[in-house]
Amino acid sequence: EKQLNLTVRRADGVGKKIEDRYIGGGFSGRDDEINIANVLGFAGDALGGGGGSGGGTIDIVTKRIAAQKDDCGFQIEVGNLADVDAALEEWALVMQHTESYERFIRHAVSEVVKARKLRREQKLEEKKRLKELEEAKNREHGSEMSGSGRTSSEKKMSSSDVNVDQEEKVEILPPHTALNEVAAEIGGSYSALERCLLLAGMQRAFVHANYPDDSTFSPVVLDGSSNSMYGAGSRALQTNLVEECLFAARRSTLRAFATGHTGTASAAANVCVDVLGRLLLDVLIRRAEIGASLLKPGEGLLDGQSGLGQAALSFAKSKAGKGLRGVHGAGARSGHRVGDDELRNQTMLGVAPAAAQFN
Repeated sequence: EKQLNLTVRRADGVGKKIEDRYIGGGFSGRDDEINIANVLGFAGDALGGGGGSGGGTIDIVTKRIAAQKDDCGFQIEVGNLADVDAALEEWALVMQHTESYERFIRHAVSEVVKARKLRREQKLEEKKRLKELEEAKNREHGSEMSGSGRTSSEKKMSSSDVNVDQEEKVEILPPHTALNEVAAEIGGSYSALERCLLLAGMQRAFVHANYPDDSTFSPVVLDGSSNSMYGAGSRALQTNLVEECLFAARRSTLRAFATGHTGTASAAANVCVDVLGRLLLDVLIRRAEIGASLLKPGEGLLDGQSGLGQAALSFAKSKAGKGLRGVHGAGARSGHRVGDDELRNQTMLGVAPAAAQFN
């Protein structure tokens, strides 16, 4: 119990650090701006983030690993993401069994109460029948004998009424038991760890978005788009940032609801709504503002020769130029002439990831 309370306090501290890092611009704005600039293809030029294109993939992997180590102390204070997730699975299973046992006991008690009620009704029916028989005997034997017999039978009936009433007032299982208190306490600790795990999972999604690879993007399926590989939207990509965060929230919520404990399920739903509404939304807003500011000619959208559209075109051309140079170099090394279709394909592949990040 002491170890559990200590772990919960550590998890609360780690969760607060993650929120402070990403909510309200607490995270280093300069670092975030350089990361997004690198993703969009502005490395080094405007921000001094260093850069050429050499060793791109290896450099991204190295930076991602370094960024994942700076996890606000989650791995040191709480544990590995996979281990914590597996522990919460076992925890949820224990709570599910506890809740099932409590419901089984209450169902058994309700059946006992129904049986006692049926027995009471049978006793009352038997008493009524005996009373009718006694009255019939009294009418047969005359008024004097019936008077004394009525008095004794009334005493028996009154004593049986008292016994039936006392039996009806006995409470087998109270509405709130010690097991409910323990389950509520365990559910509170479970919700705290589930919240910390959700924040850590979303933090990992943010790191992947800042240091993307091919797994960071997925194709956009547009209804009614052309089946041609060069049709409108055929090469469009989207990032998996939001999907990864929603997956973490969905997994957390489903696991909490699977416990069957209403308090734990409500707490998990509230945590997911709060984290998605504050942390994820704040990160998306800041990334959109930084991405748009990188395409501005100055301190705002100024009219003239360098509007936002012109900057976007220049950005796309630079990305396309990098793709073309890569294709020409590969063709020269392999000894065959690069065709127009391959050039167009590689150009789209070069522009699509950066456009997906900006979108």
